[in-house]
Amino acid sequence: MHRLIVLLAVSACVTSIFAGLRSDERTQEIRKTMCTTRNASVYLDECQEYFATMCIYNENTSTCEELPESICIRGPEHGVFSSIFDCSHSCANGTGPKYCTDEPYEPSDSDNCTGLNNRAWFYNMTAQECQQHNTCNHRWQMPKGVNGFGHWYFCEENCRGFHIGNINGSEDRECTVSCTGDPPAICPENRTSEGSTRYFYNETSEKCEEYQACDWEKDLQGINYFIRKDFCELECGKTNTSSQEHSEEPVFSS
Repeated sequence: MHRLIVLLAVSACVTSIFAGLRSDERTQEIRKTMCTTRNASVYLDECQEYFATMCIYNENTSTCEELPESICIRGPEHGVFSSIFDCSHSCANGTGPKYCTDEPYEPSDSDNCTGLNNRAWFYNMTAQECQQHNTCNHRWQMPKGVNGFGHWYFCEENCRGFHIGNINGSEDRECTVSCTGDPPAICPENRTSEGSTRYFYNETSEKCEEYQACDWEKDLQGINYFIRKDFCELECGKTNTSSQEHSEEPVFSS
């Protein structure tokens, strides 16, 4: 199995001073609490049987991963994430799965493989997109931790947003998040209903503000992008880290 050599260009990252980030131990403690306080139960009230594979932060491995089973779909206010990238960006210093840099899992040049569903998906790190490839493996029986997925959705969930400049993350988060600049992936006015609610820090108003995010852009790192308002306030200076409390506790329903 070959893997792309991943190099981080130091010059491509702004320092935490210019990014306006906090990096004290108390902030890290609060972030960890936010990332590990969740409702990952299978059902939620009024979920209408709509299930999805969601992601969580694993505090034992300090990485983000898919839940082993699908659960009733829910928003980030419940402490779970719709993609590894959003989880990693919020909780794991931006570190992405190394298998996203691998070559496609066991590709085949043959169109005559026995069995059905032998067109699988893999993440092309150079193109920064999910693409199809032939394989003699059943696409729904791909092992975990490889660059091979049964559907475009699962490829996107695992690898979308990562590239050779950000896959290794940043211990001090300076290459991951920023409190300056415009937020990424802003929806055009005619597509706001298609977007996902995200937050950014507005330097003018000195507040974390909501916006709608649509099509993800390539080569992004050090971005003014937060999955929840409390993550934005924690990073950008509006949370009182001397207290046990932080603003906008996640709302968990049973």
